[in-house]
Amino acid sequence: MADEPDEKEVKADLIRDLKVTRRQYFAFIPKGSLGRLVFNEDKTTRDADAKEAKATYGGGTIITGICTGALTDKEFILDKKHDKPEDLCAQLELVARKTSGLSIKASVKIKGQKDTEAVGAE
Repeated sequence: MADEPDEKEVKADLIRDLKVTRRQYFAFIPKGSLGRLVFNEDKTTRDADAKEAKATYGGGTIITGICTGALTDKEFILDKKHDKPEDLCAQLELVARKTSGLSIKASVKIKGQKDTEAVGAE
C-alpha cells in the first residue's frame, strides 16, 4: 500500500526524537499492547501528524501531552486524565523499545498534578 509509512523511517525518526532532552509535544496512538509515538516541536504539527498516523496505522483514542528528559528519565505529562497511567507508562516503554530498539525509563503524570503523583520511573 502506497500510504504505509516506511518502517525504517519511522524507527529513525523515533530514535532521533527519543534522544531529544528538551521539551517536545507528543501524541501516542495506542493499538493493542503497542501503538505509535509522534513527537513535534509545536502543538499544531503534532496534532496533524497524530491524526495522519491514526488514519494510516489505526488505533484508539489519541493521547497527547508534553515530553521532557533524557532516555533514562523521560517524563510524559498528559494533557488529560488517563484511567490507567501505570499501564500507559509500561506501554510507552514497550513501544519505544519495540519500535526504536532504545530502552527508556518513563514516568507519566497529568498536567497540573503534583510531582509526587507521577507514575513510573521508580
